[in-house]
Amino acid sequence: MTKPSKNPADDIIYISLMDLQNQTDKNIAPKTLPIWVRYMELILNGTRHAGNVQLTSNLTIITSQADIMYLQQVVEYLEETPASHIEAYLWLSTIEELVLHTSSAMRLLHSEYMRVAIGTEGSTPRSLYCANGVNSLFGMAVSYVLADEEFTRDKLPRVERMLSDIRRSFDRLVKSTSWMDAATKRRTIQKSAEMKSFIGFPSWLRNASVLNAYYEGAEVNVSTHLENLMDFVHWQMMEKLNEMDKPEPIGWATSPSNVNAFHTFQSNAITVPIAILQYPFYDLGLEALNYGSIGTILGHELTHGFDDSGRRFDRFGNMVEWWSNQTIDEYINRTECFVEQYSRYHLADIDEYIDGELTLGENIADNGGMREAFYAYRLYVKEVGRERAKLPGLEHYSHEQLFFISFGNLWCETYTPAASRYALSDSHCPGQMRLRGVLSNSEEFARTFKCPTGSAMNPSQPKCRIW
Repeated sequence: MTKPSKNPADDIIYISLMDLQNQTDKNIAPKTLPIWVRYMELILNGTRHAGNVQLTSNLTIITSQADIMYLQQVVEYLEETPASHIEAYLWLSTIEELVLHTSSAMRLLHSEYMRVAIGTEGSTPRSLYCANGVNSLFGMAVSYVLADEEFTRDKLPRVERMLSDIRRSFDRLVKSTSWMDAATKRRTIQKSAEMKSFIGFPSWLRNASVLNAYYEGAEVNVSTHLENLMDFVHWQMMEKLNEMDKPEPIGWATSPSNVNAFHTFQSNAITVPIAILQYPFYDLGLEALNYGSIGTILGHELTHGFDDSGRRFDRFGNMVEWWSNQTIDEYINRTECFVEQYSRYHLADIDEYIDGELTLGENIADNGGMREAFYAYRLYVKEVGRERAKLPGLEHYSHEQLFFISFGNLWCETYTPAASRYALSDSHCPGQMRLRGVLSNSEEFARTFKCPTGSAMNPSQPKCRIW
């Protein structure tokens, strides 16, 4: 993996379609393959931009040197590969995409193929697969049933309070750093303060007429499943292409029915759907448990704005230089600690190691998010008062210990060897490594559980830390 340059602007390339075509022709000379303008004409067919020759010929794309090289390699491959091979690949890709929507016999064949090819065990029941498909395509419509007044009245203020505590904790951690200069600290805190948050569901979701308008132009029919899939995806793409010359609107990164949370660099915003603000991530009975679970997730998303990718975007979401060179150098030096630490984690079931470069951004967010949530809980206790209730069966643990137990429970999972192999290409570490990495870097965890120096969870070597 190529490391990003110190100056983010150095990684961006603005190139016109005509210049891209000239580069392509140069690479495959003396042959030519006039592809890019024609490709864009086909893409824009049916949109309000169709037929705009001046727009197409003068169109500039924003990309990177790595992507340019990839595009050139694709063209070279297309030029030297028989058309019949490419056609066969396209048909096989189509079958691969649609086979799970067909008969039970075909689904069984696909399940057997996946077992032999990559070692997966079992398959998703059709009912769940279809429900997931509807949620993926019609997420806002599905979320209509989740949007209730009780959430807005009772739960939303508590989550907003938690996020406010986490922001304040992050600000204090920034102020206490020794590797950032004062001006960069101020800009970092300002970005955090201006980070937008979309929590629960959009206010307009409860308005049926507005929700219907959101899906205007999308058509489905109870008896034409394949056409429904194709038409809806086409409708989505047309919506995006029609608006491609306008700034991307700032808003929800996903539907409220998605059990996940997101950070959008270009919007300087986090999205926390109502679906994840449920048990077992929230409503755990004690705020110590809530802060250790959903609180660390909120901290994780906030910290993404300052991970190795997020720190390259300013408070307006622009990819410009806004940190001092000295602070950037210090930051990059500290990221090396995380890369080396996580690269040592071994997946014994497949005899492979974690990719510390690939997982760097998520590991920075995990470590910072947990620490922010821990100090946010301390702020909560200081201002609201210490919780009196105990957790049945775990009464001998302090509330701060319960915070870490809740965090540990968040990442409790098991993997098959096939899943471990798949996880190697994920930017997130498997849960066990996420947990071990964060807690072994945490002085707060070591103090709370009195872990001896040199023990597995409190190693004697310097702990990796940015925030």
